[in-house]
Amino acid sequence: MRQLQQGLILLALLVTNTVWGQIFEYKGSNPFGLELTKPDTSEPGMRFIFFDIDNDGDKDAIIAGIDSIDQSQQPFTFKSIKFFVAVQKNVGDRWTPEFEGRQAAYSDLLQMTGLVYPAVADFNGDRLPDFVVCCDADDYLNLSVRYFESKSSGGYNSYSGEQLKLNDFSAGSFFVPEIADMDQDGDQDIVMSGFVRYFGDNGEEKDVATMLYAKNTGSATVPHFQGWYQNTNGIAAFLNKAAYFITGDLDLDDDVDLFTLWQDSLDEDVLYVGGIINEPLVNGKANFVSGLSFLGLPATVDDAASIPALADMDGDRDLDVFLLENLLTDTMRLAYYENISCTGQIDNKVVKTGSVLKANAIGMTYQWIDCTTGKLIEGANQQSFIPPTSGRYAVRVRDNKGCENLSSCEEVVISGTEDPLTAFIDLGPSPAKDYVWIRHRDGNIIDQILIYGEDGKTVLNKQNASSNIRLDLTGWSAGVYLAEIKTGNSTVHKKIIVVP
Repeated sequence: MRQLQQGLILLALLVTNTVWGQIFEYKGSNPFGLELTKPDTSEPGMRFIFFDIDNDGDKDAIIAGIDSIDQSQQPFTFKSIKFFVAVQKNVGDRWTPEFEGRQAAYSDLLQMTGLVYPAVADFNGDRLPDFVVCCDADDYLNLSVRYFESKSSGGYNSYSGEQLKLNDFSAGSFFVPEIADMDQDGDQDIVMSGFVRYFGDNGEEKDVATMLYAKNTGSATVPHFQGWYQNTNGIAAFLNKAAYFITGDLDLDDDVDLFTLWQDSLDEDVLYVGGIINEPLVNGKANFVSGLSFLGLPATVDDAASIPALADMDGDRDLDVFLLENLLTDTMRLAYYENISCTGQIDNKVVKTGSVLKANAIGMTYQWIDCTTGKLIEGANQQSFIPPTSGRYAVRVRDNKGCENLSSCEEVVISGTEDPLTAFIDLGPSPAKDYVWIRHRDGNIIDQILIYGEDGKTVLNKQNASSNIRLDLTGWSAGVYLAEIKTGNSTVHKKIIVVP
């Protein structure tokens, strides 16, 4: 009978759509120095989350779990459970992580009365971790989500589910929070998966697998949540008696897919591993439609408290998997499975010529990034990049499979005292086709004009020019050029856009 049930569950996951596959290799337990417990075996981690806490380009580890349970207190309340939250800083890099020892952290989260299962994201645009935690518990053991938003002065502002206008869950329910941009509108939404406990007229209990979705109707810096929406986005077709969903871009197409765990029944601890692919609607809204198969991952996890973690640990963009196995036994481990869907490291070298940066890799998709802010630079998606101002810049290089690599940050200094001269140099027209004029408004002689192409090569080097220069563009390829204009001790940089 169980084999038949499992077959039906798997069939429900696969339905009739295309099944995508990914290949994993087991690489060991407790890798990179990650600590499943403290050295004295206390504080077993029950949730691992990876987030760049210190904005150095690699993922650090945030660990949460149960410190102790006071069983002497009867009747039981959530106050009997003492939780912990710790961090392990990554002192390696995005390609070869290495984690230093555990340090207690985020004590604000421990002020909750209830479960401490956190999810992390930057909701307010300050590049610091904000937390959604499940769950607060009231005197009747009803549960509600809590949001912790980082403050510029340090610490956190705490918002209850009531303040967020997100309804409570009935006593006995259980949910794991996730944070992801579910509707591709540029801000972070909340997803909760697990089960709701319902009580019948005769006191009987029934647990029903449920996904709850709170849409962020605010912005990327000022969140405001609207919900809960229940079993939306096509997910109802994949729910069994209980299901947990971990969000991530599993198929490398820039949307949110689901890594799933499900059970045959709630009275056993065996969970089955699978995935669900998202094919978004035209408006960007998530639309979960087909199953995802995994090769190399175990078919089951043997403890219902095991919540996996997804993170790109080797800098190639595909998501590697951490599974908590044999939890709270002598053989418990944090098993690491490396995703080998992306093979071979993409060349991430950058060549700097003057003020021009050029990615070494050819035939890729490029996106230049401002390292100071961590933001993508709009329109900077060519192999070469001409920074408009001094700063630190990197390029994200991606191949046609969606695999990627990120360069180191390059320092670019726009030399000379630029601001005073900028007001006196005119360049136009832009865009230009046949010619471009460069002139000094005060009629001063321009000492030198250097023009670089997108490949970083010098296209023109004109010495001791007049105060009014007409450049013939005949034979110039369409593209963006950088003009470096020098007069005395001052230098100004301007772009020349040549169109066909």
